[in-house]
Amino acid sequence: MKEYTDEHPQDRYTNNMVEQVGMIDEHYAEFENYLQKFDKGLSSAAKTNTVVSAVKKVRWTLKELKGKVDALKFAITALQMSINMLLILQIQ
Repeated sequence: MKEYTDEHPQDRYTNNMVEQVGMIDEHYAEFENYLQKFDKGLSSAAKTNTVVSAVKKVRWTLKELKGKVDALKFAITALQMSINMLLILQIQ
């Protein structure tokens, strides 16, 4: 996408596509930030107590992560569809 927008900066929908890609980046960054709080407890080198580590893993995989993954998937899919539509309009 970057290559295309760099090659066609003046095309009608290029700015809109760049904005959509920026929003995708924001969603990924938010998700990565969310995952950081689990990083220490889930790493193989974690020095926390085994029970605490197990609780974090169960909580992460069963409850919170599913909702976050679903939200990320929904947001990214909607933005990808928008980018595809803009590309179709721009090519015509």
